[in-house]
Amino acid sequence: MQHSNCFHGRGKFLMTLSFTGLFLCTVLQLQAQDLEKDIIGKWLMVSNGDGFLGGHILFKDGGTYQYYRKWPDGSGAEIAGGYELDSESNPARLKLCLGDCGAAGSEWTTNFGIVRSTEGNQLEMYFSSDGSYPDNFPKDIDAKGMYLFQAEH
Repeated sequence: MQHSNCFHGRGKFLMTLSFTGLFLCTVLQLQAQDLEKDIIGKWLMVSNGDGFLGGHILFKDGGTYQYYRKWPDGSGAEIAGGYELDSESNPARLKLCLGDCGAAGSEWTTNFGIVRSTEGNQLEMYFSSDGSYPDNFPKDIDAKGMYLFQAEH
């Protein structure tokens, strides 16, 4: 009786595919957990597409932030509130609320964006102008709504 290697070859392929999928899911989950952990701290504005001269954002444990921006006339302003990070989305979604994210009317004062960390302790954020989450990052680093931050050491 002859044995067919077709099943064994297909079984090995499916086993390899399953392990690869499991590995990728684990890596993506770790990256999501890393972003949630790594976003905490103070980030200095390196560049932006909205004409600000500089600034910084501070993400705190417990889901709050403080965001300072320096306007072209030299004046500055700080806003603060809650943030929600959905690191399970691809790209990760970031909601910055003025005050409490659950407060009545907060949808009118909320910035919706996407966020990713890059090599060299940098954080890229891209905010929409229409009250929805962007689908992906622009190719132009100087696009309106695009921000690049460097971790403060």
